[in-house]
Amino acid sequence: MAHITSNLIYLSAGCNTSPHCVAWGNNNVVLYASDANIIVCDPTSLKTASERPGFRACQSLRHHSESVNCVRWITFPGDAAAPQYQFISLSSDKTCVIWTVRGSDGENGLADSWKFSVLQQLELKVPLQVGRCIYTSQPGHFSESRDSSAALLTIAGIDGSVTIWIRKDKLGFELANTISFGRGQVLDLDITRLSGSESVLLACGGDDGKIHLFGLLLSGAQSTKLAVLEGHEDWIRTVEFSLPDTSGLTHMLSAGQDCTVRLWTFYAKESYNVDSGDLWSRVNSKQFVLPGSGKDFVVVFDTLLFGHENWIYGAHWAPPLVEGGKAVQPLRILTASMDKTVVIWEPQAEFGGVWSDTSRVGEVGGNNLGFYGCQFSPDGQSILSHSFSGSLHLWTRSEEATTWTPSVVSGGHFSSVNDITWDPRGLYVLSTGQDQSTRLHAPWLLDTDSEEWHEMGRPQVHGYDLQCLARTGPFSFASGAEEKIVRHFQAPKSFLLNFSELSKVDVSGDLANAPEGANVPALGLSNKAVFEAEERADADRHPTDRYPENSFSAVRLTQPPSEEDLIQNTLWPETHKLYGHGYEISSLACNHSCTILASASRATRPEDAEIYLWRVRDPATSPSKFLFNREERLPAHTLTVTQMAFSHNDRFLLSVSRDRTWVLSRQQQQKTQSHSWQYEICTRSDKKNGHSRIVWCCAWTPDDVYFATGSRDKTVCVHNVKEENGQVLVELLHRLTFDEPITALDLTLKFTDHTRYLLVVGIEDGHVAVHSFDRAGTEEPAHLLTLPDKHHKAVNRIRFQPFLGEGVIHPSVLVATCGADCAVKIFKLSTA
Repeated sequence: MAHITSNLIYLSAGCNTSPHCVAWGNNNVVLYASDANIIVCDPTSLKTASERPGFRACQSLRHHSESVNCVRWITFPGDAAAPQYQFISLSSDKTCVIWTVRGSDGENGLADSWKFSVLQQLELKVPLQVGRCIYTSQPGHFSESRDSSAALLTIAGIDGSVTIWIRKDKLGFELANTISFGRGQVLDLDITRLSGSESVLLACGGDDGKIHLFGLLLSGAQSTKLAVLEGHEDWIRTVEFSLPDTSGLTHMLSAGQDCTVRLWTFYAKESYNVDSGDLWSRVNSKQFVLPGSGKDFVVVFDTLLFGHENWIYGAHWAPPLVEGGKAVQPLRILTASMDKTVVIWEPQAEFGGVWSDTSRVGEVGGNNLGFYGCQFSPDGQSILSHSFSGSLHLWTRSEEATTWTPSVVSGGHFSSVNDITWDPRGLYVLSTGQDQSTRLHAPWLLDTDSEEWHEMGRPQVHGYDLQCLARTGPFSFASGAEEKIVRHFQAPKSFLLNFSELSKVDVSGDLANAPEGANVPALGLSNKAVFEAEERADADRHPTDRYPENSFSAVRLTQPPSEEDLIQNTLWPETHKLYGHGYEISSLACNHSCTILASASRATRPEDAEIYLWRVRDPATSPSKFLFNREERLPAHTLTVTQMAFSHNDRFLLSVSRDRTWVLSRQQQQKTQSHSWQYEICTRSDKKNGHSRIVWCCAWTPDDVYFATGSRDKTVCVHNVKEENGQVLVELLHRLTFDEPITALDLTLKFTDHTRYLLVVGIEDGHVAVHSFDRAGTEEPAHLLTLPDKHHKAVNRIRFQPFLGEGVIHPSVLVATCGADCAVKIFKLSTA
């Protein structure tokens, strides 16, 4: 048996919707928190047609058990140009994890070749929300010396405490001190070393609108409160120190929910003229002595920046520039706000150094509420931000240009992904989840030998959590949500043309009568079709009709759509609503000829558990016209149907349920004029060939000889199906036992020679296992491998790329998975 290997070719996951979840290091590697995972991205790993930078997710890291609230690289204030190879992550599971790079110095290769490992885990008593860590001495170049480099770590918990940790040697971080803020909370903090001082300055921004300054000895054993800076009128969401400027002065910014940014400057007392500056600055200055140094310092309120109209969640100094081997701090600030804007601020020399906004980017329209954070790239020529919808936004500019342009960026769902499906030809993957969106993922063909998978469209943005979907044609699908309606969608012309350009697919047969695009009315849930005629303004219209609710604008793309295009210009119009179910939709399935759609809803009674069968189209009379006539109701189960699957010849419908049974229904040919088909229940599971707990999943082999079911009872059952003398005989062939409940599975023929079947099983703990068994069914299934890039929560669905036929041999096969960890992954299985 040939050895099977796996390669993760695509990872899609959204960012957590909270501040401090994105970090762009000076090593040009981006980290962002996604659920309890940390996604590693390399901006240099994605080639773009326009030669603008863009990046994709390379790998996911998992050590936390609950949502990650903060990710930050460990920095060295004494040498800002020193490469960063360690970072911290803080989580609601009350732990702080220190990560380090192993097996690579990070200077060669891409981030997907980096090997991250956990250096230390710190356990606290309360959930953690923010932290900072700096080296207090020059970090070593090699990983072994970096691991023991002296460092200072500060952590803020939700109980109003700030804990101070010291690392002196290989023993790791040890708790040195705790600062309590009583009932108040610290929402952000930063630490630095002022010029000419051997002590550390700690700044804490709190929910009292004040900045609390503390002096720390390098031992961390003693903390001294130095001053309290007032001025903000609401919670302070971010504080950050700059590097010393060309004059040796350290600056600090603070921003928060009063929609303002305040700039503060630290002076050595002997160099500060108390009579200089205006009266306001002199009144708002504070003097303090850093412990252990004996030096007096003065902090002066310097500038107040107005320009945002809503809460500011993120503010950062521009990264330092290296000039003459020394890092120099540019006076440039980046801010992100809930007013949907990201702003760059700079002092204007022609106006006496007055600060003003020099660039402003952001979102217009769409179902969004603004930004939680922002980051500069190491060279300052790119801006990365993350928004309320869990999406990442990237803008870039060249050194000569002054205009910021949206660029290709990674992203994905920001809540559990409940279902995925391939289109009938295997060209793209659709995913849907609890973030109330359906997303389309497809390869971007840069040339004949190179492709990169990317999110190419967002056909549905809904108002309810989405539960399931089923493809009904090459460019159409049906979805079910936490509502009683099944909705059907069809691709518009604008998407088809862009998809053809990017993925090199012939769509000429799908353009006829297709609308130009779609948009969502302000108070509606249905994607309304937009036709070309509707885009022309008519001066003779009634004034209330001259400005229709239409945010769609047709664009022609040469690279995958940016987040701005995804939320506005890639919606698919809704063509049909299917009514009849009394409760929320739980499962959908469409047969392989795309003529029958099966739907089921949540149920606690047999009458609510009935499976509805809908005629999608009539291939004899109008194969291109959607009908969606309800033809039949199958009383197959007594509780909620969890999954359904048609056999590849469309003769059987397999369904599994919370009632712990599977049911097999067979198509009966009819000669009446009402309809030419009808499904009847032919067999169901019993105590011998069934499961003892809820059955979550089911799938057929491509030749329809076997089907498999997976259950919470930690078993997978493989059944052989035969028809003899008009009777359907089902025999339990194999029963595989696992250590955890089974939540997803799929089957295909082995791609190299079709002599064996491949069975891929998803487990509740996130592992995905690949098994194989012979076509005769005489051998016990053999375990081939467990995919190394596992999900970190339950696997919700597994789908092989559609089988192309017995005569088609490929060196590899693609399998898509999705999980409760917000991730969609596509693996390539191949022979070693």
